[in-house]
Amino acid sequence: MLDAMQESEMNIYGSGSAKLLQSSLPALQRGFTLYELIITIVIAGILVSVGVPSFQGLILDNRRLAAVNDLVSSFHYARSEAVKRGRQVSVCPTVNGAQCSGQNWENGWLIFVNNDMAPASIDAGDEILKNHERINGTVTMIGTGVAASAVTYQARGYPVGLGTFTYCDSRGVAKARAIDLSFAGKISTKDSNAMVLVCA
Repeated sequence: MLDAMQESEMNIYGSGSAKLLQSSLPALQRGFTLYELIITIVIAGILVSVGVPSFQGLILDNRRLAAVNDLVSSFHYARSEAVKRGRQVSVCPTVNGAQCSGQNWENGWLIFVNNDMAPASIDAGDEILKNHERINGTVTMIGTGVAASAVTYQARGYPVGLGTFTYCDSRGVAKARAIDLSFAGKISTKDSNAMVLVCA
């Protein structure tokens, strides 16, 4: 009778120990098959190839918008300063940040009080009000027309001549933008659908 009870207890404890041992073993986890891994890589490659050009285009659009807005803002500022001071104020492209130079506005531009009324020259007595640094990226912003090398506002706020300033990046004419300055001083921005644009 005692032997039977001991055997029964051993069976009970032995069974419990086996279950406890089994429950403590980590479950086997199923990994990716080679086929699944290849499909995942292909899908990721497609998403990257579609997303990266769109992101690059967004960056170029933002740079274009910033550059065009900066030049337009500079023209507005020069006009307001001319009226406020009762003197001519000019905006001209520059390479070195000290003198006017050429018609390439992407290198930066200067806003200055033009005391001697020389349209594209900073001479003794002229006061530089602002110096805009070079535009970021590989771009061109070329001026054409009378005001190509300098936009000068008279004391009454009217520009001396009209001009067009065309911004181009690596995407060419299709994504170019032009700032159009009229004799009355009106400033408008246009794309290639509104006017014929040329990229250098």
